[in-house]
Amino acid sequence: MKRFLASFVARRGIGEAANAACRVPTIAADELPIEPVSHPPSDNDVLMHEHEWAQFELLPSTRLPEIRRHLAAVRVAAGMNEVDGGWITPHPRRLQRGVVLAGPEPLRLLEKTLKLSAGVAPTLFAQRGVAGRLKGGFSFPLHQHVTLYGYVTAHHVPVLGLLPGESADDAALSIALARLPQAWGLVLVDWCAQRVLGRDGLVL
Repeated sequence: MKRFLASFVARRGIGEAANAACRVPTIAADELPIEPVSHPPSDNDVLMHEHEWAQFELLPSTRLPEIRRHLAAVRVAAGMNEVDGGWITPHPRRLQRGVVLAGPEPLRLLEKTLKLSAGVAPTLFAQRGVAGRLKGGFSFPLHQHVTLYGYVTAHHVPVLGLLPGESADDAALSIALARLPQAWGLVLVDWCAQRVLGRDGLVL
Protein backbone atom coordinates (compact mmCIF):
# COMPACT_ATOMS: atom_id res chain seq x y z
CA MET A 1 0.00 0.00 0.00
CA LYS A 2 2.84 2.44 0.80
CA ARG A 3 4.43 1.79 -2.57
CA PHE A 4 1.07 2.29 -4.29
CA LEU A 5 0.51 5.60 -2.46
CA ALA A 6 3.97 6.90 -3.38
CA SER A 7 3.35 6.04 -7.02
CA PHE A 8 -0.10 7.64 -6.93
CA VAL A 9 1.01 11.00 -5.53
CA ALA A 10 3.97 11.07 -7.93
CA ARG A 11 1.68 10.54 -10.94
CA ARG A 12 -0.59 13.33 -9.70
CA GLY A 13 2.32 15.75 -9.47
CA ILE A 14 1.52 16.37 -5.81
CA GLY A 15 4.97 15.27 -4.65
CA GLU A 16 5.84 13.15 -1.66
CA ALA A 17 2.92 12.62 0.72
CA ALA A 18 4.70 14.38 3.55
CA ASN A 19 5.20 17.48 1.40
CA ALA A 20 1.85 17.47 -0.39
CA ALA A 21 0.55 20.56 1.41
CA CYS A 22 3.46 22.64 0.10
CA ARG A 23 2.56 21.91 -3.54
CA VAL A 24 -0.79 23.76 -3.56
CA PRO A 25 -1.60 27.31 -2.40
CA THR A 26 -5.02 26.45 -1.00
CA ILE A 27 -7.07 23.48 0.17
CA ALA A 28 -10.76 22.97 0.92
CA ALA A 29 -11.44 22.83 4.66
CA ASP A 30 -14.44 20.52 4.25
CA GLU A 31 -15.51 17.85 6.70
CA LEU A 32 -16.15 15.01 4.30
CA PRO A 33 -18.46 12.05 4.89
CA ILE A 34 -15.91 9.25 4.66
CA GLU A 35 -16.44 5.49 4.92
CA PRO A 36 -13.57 3.12 5.76
CA VAL A 37 -12.09 1.02 2.97
CA SER A 38 -11.17 -2.56 3.81
CA HIS A 39 -9.29 -3.47 0.64
CA PRO A 40 -6.59 -1.90 -1.57
CA PRO A 41 -7.90 0.27 -4.41
CA SER A 42 -8.18 -1.21 -7.87
CA ASP A 43 -7.72 0.20 -11.37
CA ASN A 44 -11.48 0.83 -11.52
CA ASP A 45 -11.52 3.14 -8.51
CA VAL A 46 -11.51 6.94 -8.75
CA LEU A 47 -8.53 8.00 -6.66
CA MET A 48 -7.95 11.46 -5.20
CA HIS A 49 -5.44 12.92 -2.81
CA GLU A 50 -7.23 14.86 -0.09
CA HIS A 51 -5.64 18.10 -1.34
CA GLU A 52 -7.25 17.58 -4.75
CA TRP A 53 -10.71 17.74 -3.21
CA ALA A 54 -12.77 20.59 -4.71
CA GLN A 55 -9.77 22.27 -6.33
CA PHE A 56 -11.86 22.40 -9.51
CA GLU A 57 -15.47 22.76 -8.43
CA LEU A 58 -18.75 23.71 -10.03
CA LEU A 59 -20.78 26.35 -8.22
CA PRO A 60 -23.91 28.36 -9.06
CA SER A 61 -23.07 31.62 -10.84
CA THR A 62 -25.30 33.37 -8.29
CA ARG A 63 -22.44 32.87 -5.80
CA LEU A 64 -19.93 34.87 -7.85
CA PRO A 65 -19.66 37.74 -5.31
CA GLU A 66 -18.83 35.19 -2.58
CA ILE A 67 -16.41 33.36 -4.89
CA ARG A 68 -14.68 36.66 -5.65
CA ARG A 69 -14.13 37.29 -1.92
CA HIS A 70 -12.66 33.81 -1.40
CA LEU A 71 -10.37 34.19 -4.43
CA ALA A 72 -9.08 37.47 -3.04
CA ALA A 73 -8.26 35.76 0.26
CA VAL A 74 -6.47 32.95 -1.58
CA ARG A 75 -4.37 35.46 -3.54
CA VAL A 76 -3.31 37.29 -0.38
CA ALA A 77 -2.46 34.09 1.50
CA ALA A 78 -0.62 32.58 -1.47
CA GLY A 79 1.50 35.70 -1.85
CA MET A 80 2.44 35.64 1.83
CA ASN A 81 3.29 31.92 1.87
CA GLU A 82 4.97 31.45 -1.49
CA VAL A 83 8.49 30.00 -1.50
CA ASP A 84 10.62 28.34 -4.15
CA GLY A 85 8.83 25.22 -5.32
CA GLY A 86 5.58 25.73 -3.44
CA TRP A 87 3.94 27.32 -0.42
CA ILE A 88 4.82 27.21 3.27
CA THR A 89 1.23 26.74 4.41
CA PRO A 90 -1.79 26.25 2.13
CA HIS A 91 -4.72 28.60 2.70
CA PRO A 92 -7.79 26.70 4.02
CA ARG A 93 -10.96 27.70 2.14
CA ARG A 94 -13.98 27.53 4.40
CA LEU A 95 -16.71 27.76 1.81
CA GLN A 96 -20.27 27.46 3.07
CA ARG A 97 -21.71 24.35 1.45
CA GLY A 98 -25.12 24.93 -0.05
CA VAL A 99 -27.05 23.37 -2.91
CA VAL A 100 -25.26 22.88 -6.21
CA LEU A 101 -27.84 20.50 -7.66
CA ALA A 102 -31.26 19.82 -6.10
CA GLY A 103 -34.21 17.56 -6.71
CA PRO A 104 -35.88 14.46 -5.32
CA GLU A 105 -33.28 12.25 -7.03
CA PRO A 106 -30.31 14.38 -8.09
CA LEU A 107 -28.15 11.40 -9.00
CA ARG A 108 -30.84 10.11 -11.38
CA LEU A 109 -31.02 13.60 -12.86
CA LEU A 110 -27.28 13.53 -13.53
CA GLU A 111 -27.52 10.08 -15.08
CA LYS A 112 -30.36 11.17 -17.36
CA THR A 113 -28.62 14.41 -18.33
CA LEU A 114 -25.23 12.84 -19.02
CA LYS A 115 -26.69 9.62 -20.47
CA LEU A 116 -24.28 7.72 -18.24
CA SER A 117 -24.63 5.46 -15.23
CA ALA A 118 -23.11 6.76 -12.02
CA GLY A 119 -19.72 5.27 -11.25
CA VAL A 120 -17.96 4.47 -8.00
CA ALA A 121 -17.52 6.93 -5.17
CA PRO A 122 -14.05 8.50 -5.05
CA THR A 123 -11.46 7.02 -2.71
CA LEU A 124 -9.41 9.68 -0.92
CA PHE A 125 -5.83 9.47 0.26
CA ALA A 126 -4.35 11.40 3.15
CA GLN A 127 -0.67 11.92 3.95
CA ARG A 128 -0.45 8.62 5.81
CA GLY A 129 -2.49 6.41 3.52
CA VAL A 130 -6.08 5.77 2.52
CA ALA A 131 -8.53 8.12 4.22
CA GLY A 132 -11.60 6.26 2.98
CA ARG A 133 -14.35 6.29 0.39
CA LEU A 134 -16.77 9.18 -0.01
CA LYS A 135 -20.11 8.25 1.55
CA GLY A 136 -22.95 8.85 -0.88
CA GLY A 137 -20.34 9.61 -3.52
CA PHE A 138 -20.47 9.17 -7.27
CA SER A 139 -18.36 9.75 -10.37
CA PHE A 140 -18.93 10.23 -14.10
CA PRO A 141 -16.31 10.22 -16.89
CA LEU A 142 -17.21 13.47 -18.66
CA HIS A 143 -14.11 13.43 -20.85
CA GLN A 144 -11.19 11.13 -21.51
CA HIS A 145 -9.17 13.15 -19.00
CA VAL A 146 -11.83 14.66 -16.72
CA THR A 147 -14.07 12.99 -14.12
CA LEU A 148 -17.11 14.61 -12.53
CA TYR A 149 -17.55 13.68 -8.86
CA GLY A 150 -19.52 14.62 -5.78
CA TYR A 151 -21.85 13.22 -3.18
CA VAL A 152 -25.55 13.27 -2.38
CA THR A 153 -27.09 14.20 0.95
CA ALA A 154 -30.65 15.21 1.92
CA HIS A 155 -31.86 15.15 -1.69
CA HIS A 156 -29.24 17.52 -3.01
CA VAL A 157 -25.62 17.65 -4.12
CA PRO A 158 -23.53 20.03 -1.96
CA VAL A 159 -20.27 19.50 -3.87
CA LEU A 160 -19.79 18.91 -7.58
CA GLY A 161 -16.19 18.83 -8.73
CA LEU A 162 -14.03 18.00 -11.71
CA LEU A 163 -10.97 15.77 -11.30
CA PRO A 164 -8.50 16.32 -14.15
CA GLY A 165 -6.40 13.42 -15.34
CA GLU A 166 -2.71 13.55 -16.14
CA SER A 167 -3.23 14.98 -19.64
CA ALA A 168 -6.13 17.33 -18.95
CA ASP A 169 -6.01 20.90 -20.24
CA ASP A 170 -8.36 23.88 -20.39
CA ALA A 171 -10.05 22.49 -23.48
CA ALA A 172 -10.90 19.26 -21.66
CA LEU A 173 -12.29 21.20 -18.70
CA SER A 174 -14.38 23.38 -21.02
CA ILE A 175 -15.78 20.32 -22.79
CA ALA A 176 -16.67 18.77 -19.44
CA LEU A 177 -18.41 21.96 -18.30
CA ALA A 178 -20.34 22.18 -21.58
CA ARG A 179 -21.86 18.76 -20.97
CA LEU A 180 -23.91 20.21 -18.11
CA PRO A 181 -27.05 22.17 -19.04
CA GLN A 182 -26.63 25.93 -19.37
CA ALA A 183 -29.90 26.31 -17.45
CA TRP A 184 -28.17 24.98 -14.33
CA GLY A 185 -26.12 28.19 -14.25
CA LEU A 186 -22.87 26.61 -13.08
CA VAL A 187 -19.37 28.04 -13.34
CA LEU A 188 -16.08 26.22 -12.82
CA VAL A 189 -13.84 27.61 -10.08
CA ASP A 190 -10.14 26.77 -10.36
CA TRP A 191 -9.02 27.68 -6.85
CA CYS A 192 -5.29 27.05 -7.30
CA ALA A 193 -5.09 29.13 -10.48
CA GLN A 194 -7.49 31.66 -8.89
CA ARG A 195 -9.87 31.94 -11.82
CA VAL A 196 -13.45 31.17 -12.79
CA LEU A 197 -14.45 29.61 -16.11
CA GLY A 198 -17.86 29.78 -17.71
CA ARG A 199 -19.18 28.08 -20.80
CA ASP A 200 -17.91 30.96 -22.94
CA GLY A 201 -14.51 31.29 -21.32
CA LEU A 202 -12.98 33.23 -18.42
CA VAL A 203 -15.46 34.87 -16.02
CA LEU A 204 -13.11 36.05 -13.26
